Amino acid sequence: MLASNMGTAKALAFMCLLLIWLVLLPQQSEGYVSCGSVIRNLVPCIGYARNGGMTVPQQCCNGARMVMAMATSTPDRQQACTCIKSFTPLVPGIQYNLVNSIAEECGVSLLFEISPDIDCSMIR
Repeated sequence: MLASNMGTAKALAFMCLLLIWLVLLPQQSEGYVSCGSVIRNLVPCIGYARNGGMTVPQQCCNGARMVMAMATSTPDRQQACTCIKSFTPLVPGIQYNLVNSIAEECGVSLLFEISPDIDCSMIR
């Protein structure tokens, strides 16, 4: 019972941290893609990016498609990359191989691979 309560407390703390992070995010100087909108669209992908599964949830695919639809210019793609790069280390248990498999599994053309050391300024 104690372990279950600790897990629930950790999940609640993570969600609180996520909400605070979304509210306090600085806005980008170019384009219209905000980190808040990128992360809100990708939140349904967190479970898959941590644990995998048979298929990527449809809500995750819809969110990934929405992010790619928003990121139509080079500054927008760079901003989306920066947002994802900044957010992924905050998710406990994130697996970058699963993060990067989401685009292919959802049929989304991703022009970059997410990793802790990606240089988002190089994305065109």
